[in-house]
Amino acid sequence: MSTHINLVEKVVKAAETISGYSKLFGPEGSEYGKSLPFIWKNLEKLGIFENNEKSHFLIEEGFCKEGDARAVFCEGDPPVIPVPWFRKIWAILSDGQPTSTEISGTFTGKENLKELAQIMVGQRPASQWRDEDLIKAYNVDCSSEILDELAKRADGRAVVAFSNESTGTVDVEITKELLRQSRRRPLPKIYKKDGKAYKLHLVGDFPSEIYEESPLAPGQFLFNGNCEVCGMDFTGVSKEARQFLRVAYNEGVTPKNSDRISLGMLVAAAKSGIAELRNVFPDVGIKYDELAKTDELPSLKSVNSNQNGTTQSDPFGKGNIRY
Repeated sequence: MSTHINLVEKVVKAAETISGYSKLFGPEGSEYGKSLPFIWKNLEKLGIFENNEKSHFLIEEGFCKEGDARAVFCEGDPPVIPVPWFRKIWAILSDGQPTSTEISGTFTGKENLKELAQIMVGQRPASQWRDEDLIKAYNVDCSSEILDELAKRADGRAVVAFSNESTGTVDVEITKELLRQSRRRPLPKIYKKDGKAYKLHLVGDFPSEIYEESPLAPGQFLFNGNCEVCGMDFTGVSKEARQFLRVAYNEGVTPKNSDRISLGMLVAAAKSGIAELRNVFPDVGIKYDELAKTDELPSLKSVNSNQNGTTQSDPFGKGNIRY
């Protein structure tokens, strides 16, 4: 019964996690009461039922992959949730799931020719895959082997077209054709087909991936709320307080990265809210208000956009970098 109990508890925790997503559940009423049935309804589409213990093993043993679940939770008829919110609940639901996205290679003797071909592809190194198989396997969660091989074949050219950029869904046919054409001639930045325009992306550039920047280190992405440059954890700091910190940084009044004690005290004040930061930096508060009036506050959100092998992540410039 442990698997059954664990999944039920995980669903409850996941429901609590997304209960604050007002665009899905509305600003009023019991958001948690709506998020719990929403998760179970989508799990049922994957063959996982609350009262069927055996079906819960589909997640624990890795038969239900993130891509399968994302297609149900983030695509199709509403209600759906954005990919970042889906990732938050999938991290809870899939705890302990095998991380490999490749086919196991186990034969049962009941496979049809197509399934056998897929298994054989999974057993071969990515360098031996066809372009089409490589592109089909390419997604934000694919293995580094697949990513590296496709990048090698693209040779620094933007060849990836997404049928749905918000969910990171690759258009396999268009991408395959563009990859083939790129070997003979330059490609445009915008590809048009059947009246629809596609922005072409470099391999590894997923427009659905939004990254949070460190308020005190322009160009540095946060990982689980932590900044590797300044060493601070910004978990629990509101968007407004993070923007205030960036404005303070650009004004050159924040402590240096080597002064961890002062930085820690500043982040602690930020966790108390923007009002506390205004007490610390009253002059910055005036600058913050001026930028807010003209919608010029730094967003601190970046799309992973690779250009010529480098990451362009700071739309507001590097500011006064101090070490």
